[in-house]
Amino acid sequence: MSNTAKKIANTSVVMPSFQSGPILLYAIKSVLDQDSVLELILIDNGNCEYTRGKIAQIAKKDERLVIVSGQGNIGFSRACNIGARRAKGEYLLNITPDCTLPQNAINKAIRELKKHPKAWVAGVKLINKNGREQEGNRRNLLNFTNMISQWFSLYKYFSIPCVELHKFPVLKEYPYVPAISGAFMLMKRSVYDEVGGMDKDFFLQTADMDFCLRIHEMGGKILFVNDVNVRYYGKSSDVSGFFLDKCKAQGLVKYFNKNFKGAYFPGSLLLINLFIYLRMFSNILRRIIKSAPNIENYINKNDAKLKDFLLTYKQFEDKTKNKKRDDKYILSSQSPVLITDVRNPVGLCILRRLLAANINIVALYKDKPIDIYHPKLTWLKENDPGFELEMHNEKIKSAIITSNLWDAPPNLDILVKNGLKRLISFSYIENTGDKELAKKILLAEKDIARICLKKAIKYTMLKPSLIYGLGMEDIVSGIYKYIKLFGILPKNPKTKGVCQPVHADDLSIAAIKIININETHGKTYNLCGEEVFTYYEMICKIVEKAGLKQKPKIFRFLPFIFNSGEISKVNRNISKKRTSGYRYDNNAAIKDFDYSARPFLSDGIGDLEG
Repeated sequence: MSNTAKKIANTSVVMPSFQSGPILLYAIKSVLDQDSVLELILIDNGNCEYTRGKIAQIAKKDERLVIVSGQGNIGFSRACNIGARRAKGEYLLNITPDCTLPQNAINKAIRELKKHPKAWVAGVKLINKNGREQEGNRRNLLNFTNMISQWFSLYKYFSIPCVELHKFPVLKEYPYVPAISGAFMLMKRSVYDEVGGMDKDFFLQTADMDFCLRIHEMGGKILFVNDVNVRYYGKSSDVSGFFLDKCKAQGLVKYFNKNFKGAYFPGSLLLINLFIYLRMFSNILRRIIKSAPNIENYINKNDAKLKDFLLTYKQFEDKTKNKKRDDKYILSSQSPVLITDVRNPVGLCILRRLLAANINIVALYKDKPIDIYHPKLTWLKENDPGFELEMHNEKIKSAIITSNLWDAPPNLDILVKNGLKRLISFSYIENTGDKELAKKILLAEKDIARICLKKAIKYTMLKPSLIYGLGMEDIVSGIYKYIKLFGILPKNPKTKGVCQPVHADDLSIAAIKIININETHGKTYNLCGEEVFTYYEMICKIVEKAGLKQKPKIFRFLPFIFNSGEISKVNRNISKKRTSGYRYDNNAAIKDFDYSARPFLSDGIGDLEG
């Protein structure tokens, strides 16, 4: 920080976090980019390995980031209070790790506070990625009437006030609101102390509403700064919906019992508490019904196994430590490399080998990243890569598309703006049964080729056959797990033709190998296994390699209950996507980059269970 910046830095920022994931890193960066920030006190209530590693990297570069850890998950309120006690600034900002600030946001909010001396606390407009104001941003002070009105949308039909005000216009001549969100609360540090801080008995939910209520009771006002737009992600912590439902119910019960004794008729608080818990149980029941277990859950791997697999990259490092590498296989000139999906076998294998190569990697994730820390690995949320790349100031030289092919064209312009020069994409070798899907894939292939030609991107299209490996795909491993579980395999009569299974790691080797090979630019390659099987022969091989005692029993017609769910999906994929009446060759791939494929299930049970 420059000397000039130090003179105007008068704000201590307190940020509680728990299992916050990569979103926390964006929030930290946006706070440290504010010239008014004297210090950012991060209360680490328990973050994952990846996040902690990245936070430590930032703290080494910027002494304003102060990390408080070791206290366990003490909740939001206590974390805010711990941060406030350590704060040195004139102003105090409590902010959650799911917010990212625009330039000069804190200074603008402080200026507005100074203009309105009656205001004790200031909030700002929290917006989602579409620029719309978020629920919970501006609110009425909570009471039983407006809570019921909010829950059952009574305010839409009757003149009954609700809690949330984000759908109502902001009155410019009256900038005060009854309550704001705890996601962004700015005030003088002396005000926080005078109000008494957050009530430590509120673990997570409703603490901010209780804080706003106490401000009003003490004669203070709450300012809403409408022209400062703060990006709000919403739920950033990796906690279950069941846990949040419980915390919300406990917070509401605590709020009413603390603040509304004697406000209603005798026994009313008991009825309110009962009503709140009934609401909680109905929400939990809906979640249980929505997430009812099925056979897909039996087949999917959990994150711990994915992490264990990725950590085997260290074995590659040991094997190649003293080996001289061919220049064309040195990837540092083509990094950072972006991978669009690492929760499939091919993406996982590619990530593992790139980690071993010790180059800069950017991996996109949908719901949550795999908790593995590597100094050169960065996780970005896939639904908004442009914003994420901008926040990280990340450049992309190469990209490997391992996700659905049709998701790639809309994001290619973003990647080009961030430096993309090399693109490798995985498509399908054929798609004979599903005409609509075949059309969708063909259109995506043409779009990618057109964009790459227009933008001068060197691209290569890889078309694998039936992919297997790691025990997490839904055909080979699905067949094995179904037979192991039930001893039989219902068969769709349409499952004809032959297939050439190819291991996911062979595909990862090919994708990485060709990044630097000029002969592959602008070309499409078939990547198949060398062995050709009929559907029944493949099943026999699976049973043999798995060491299962029973011979494969295949029935064409069984009751619906035995021919539904995951095995129906397996049959459908076999019949529509992955079989043909003839064999594909790998001649072009062998010629241009010495492609080779291992024998089917050469790792035995490891290929089926991971």
